[in-house]
Amino acid sequence: MLPTFPLILIRINCSCLYCNILKLFLTKFSNWFYPKKLKSILRFICLVVISNSCSVKEKPKPENLEITPGNMVLVCNEGNFRWGNASAGILNLSNQKWVEDGFKQVNGRSLGDVLQSATYWNENWWLVVNNSSKIEVVDGQKFTALKTITGLTSPRFLLPVSNSKAYISDIYAQKIWILDGTSKIPIGSIGFKGWSEEMVLSENKVWIVCRNKSKVFIINSEFDQLTDSISLPGNSTSIAVSKNDNIWVGFDSSGSKNPGIAYINSKTRKIEKLIYSNERGRYLSHFQTSQTKDSLFFLQNGVFMVRENSSEFPTQNFAKNLSGNWYGMGFDPKRREIYLSDAKDYQQKSRIFKIKSNSTEELAGGIISSRFYFW
Repeated sequence: MLPTFPLILIRINCSCLYCNILKLFLTKFSNWFYPKKLKSILRFICLVVISNSCSVKEKPKPENLEITPGNMVLVCNEGNFRWGNASAGILNLSNQKWVEDGFKQVNGRSLGDVLQSATYWNENWWLVVNNSSKIEVVDGQKFTALKTITGLTSPRFLLPVSNSKAYISDIYAQKIWILDGTSKIPIGSIGFKGWSEEMVLSENKVWIVCRNKSKVFIINSEFDQLTDSISLPGNSTSIAVSKNDNIWVGFDSSGSKNPGIAYINSKTRKIEKLIYSNERGRYLSHFQTSQTKDSLFFLQNGVFMVRENSSEFPTQNFAKNLSGNWYGMGFDPKRREIYLSDAKDYQQKSRIFKIKSNSTEELAGGIISSRFYFW
């Protein structure tokens, strides 16, 4: 014999709005007017519907990260476009503990769609989630979420220009966003006709890569004004500041010219030398300087290094004994180690290689690991 309606419903572990209304209705009115046989049928239907379609899944419980300042690596795992599976990988070098999704582990929710870049500023991490049109600000020691900055179009990189102000580049917005670091909200913009990408600061001037123009642009950060541009042999790709506060800018192939590097005097704004790659295929990206900033590391179907006083394209490939679909790279200036990611088929989790002076170590990665930050 079936138990009464109220007993059946009490046994179902469900607290959604619809089931609560159904429980209230059946508890009060089930015995008023239905025939006995019809009641039995309805009991069975309610039991099946509630138990199969309204089960409540428990949210993952937040869990603290073990963070050792000076021994941490943040890995931007972009995730697949429109899949919403971006993650911030955390590697603790003091104990080699790897957490693939530090943001989700600490905050109990997903980061978003395509983690493009990260910036450590004012003791916080600013995670730029490109296809979610937002920036997640997290505590630099605990990784707890502090604020979600929304209202952006397609943000790419964040560059602090003072203790209280930063710029945000964007693919489609046709502007550089101006962010107030205290309130953590955009307070203005600078018109920019193009796909703005990486940015660097040198003597109050912000140099900006434009991926769809063969120029590098300059903004006066004191007055928030676009003041100048310098023409390149091809579309600009990546950028870094040298030891002498001069600018390295990568450029893509164009016409019969191969991709390469332009070395620009930041004071005269003249190109002092052009270094062309011997390979016409993939453009140069992920510019990273050494600890003394007199050497530049970059990615082009392998990892290469050029010195500031050199005019020749380097021939030593630090990944020559490895094979993979090289997608991301980072240089740890403190330990002088290269981190290189193999994105495989862009569906599987990446492999990460840590290249030392005399050995190579393979590490775990996330989906499309791309950028590495050390703190």
